[in-house]
Amino acid sequence: ENENLIIVYAARLPFYINKYGFSGEKHVNTIIHKDKEISLEEGFKSTILSLLDKHKVIYVYPWPETKTDPKSYLQLKNILSPFSVYKVKGDEVVNLYTEVKEYLKTSYDLLDQIQHENLYRVYSDKIFCDNQIKNFCVTHTKDKLYYADDDHLSIEGSKLIHKEIKKKNY
Repeated sequence: ENENLIIVYAARLPFYINKYGFSGEKHVNTIIHKDKEISLEEGFKSTILSLLDKHKVIYVYPWPETKTDPKSYLQLKNILSPFSVYKVKGDEVVNLYTEVKEYLKTSYDLLDQIQHENLYRVYSDKIFCDNQIKNFCVTHTKDKLYYADDDHLSIEGSKLIHKEIKKKNY
């Protein structure tokens, strides 16, 4: 019905394509598309391309997952109060950027295959990695927690993605 919408699309794509999470948990998938079985990759590309015919799509590339839930880790170390996710007093929960890039590679390769004038890209690894600490992806600063758990962004992490989206002119 509606045409010319701006759709922001993000997914935990590496988990489904790689069939395992960054921390090693396994996942098996089969996708049924209309009346035939096709690969997840083909179904994903088909879905995105069908959206692009009538809409602009902002694809937020997968953000780095962590091997540890930073909120729980910081609470366990008594650095973060269980009642507040906004004040952090130190200790780092980080991942090597090279490991993150390796895990995200299959997803990035798939997303890079999709070319269309209505497709816009936000590279979330550029937000969380190689900035605050060289060669690492961070989960928090001294004031803000970016992750709600090992693979979901907190409100503060989502604000960073939103800020990047707003920089572009759609």
